[in-house]
Amino acid sequence: MELPEEIVSIIREYSKPRFKYFREYKRVLEIKGVSDWPALREACRKACNNSEVLQAMLAFERAAYLFEQVKTFDEKDPETWYQIELELDFYLKRDHRVECETHLDRLVA
Repeated sequence: MELPEEIVSIIREYSKPRFKYFREYKRVLEIKGVSDWPALREACRKACNNSEVLQAMLAFERAAYLFEQVKTFDEKDPETWYQIELELDFYLKRDHRVECETHLDRLVA
């Protein structure tokens, strides 16, 4: 037995998630160290799969993850031959994280 189309359309409408990108939103909040960001939440609600806001959130998350990996390079041993490489990598990834964060802030504001 099939349901009438009117009822099926109502069921489809109410079965959609209210906030599709909740996980991504929560991860960005955790990285930024805030508990709520209403402008980002609203931008996420309006976002579709290919939206610029979603892409900026994922880029920021990735940049923050990569920066965390190099954040604690060994500063105690300045005699190591790769110290300059480590410092360069640190500053490049830090700048990329800041760049991604600024881009996300501009999109949401």
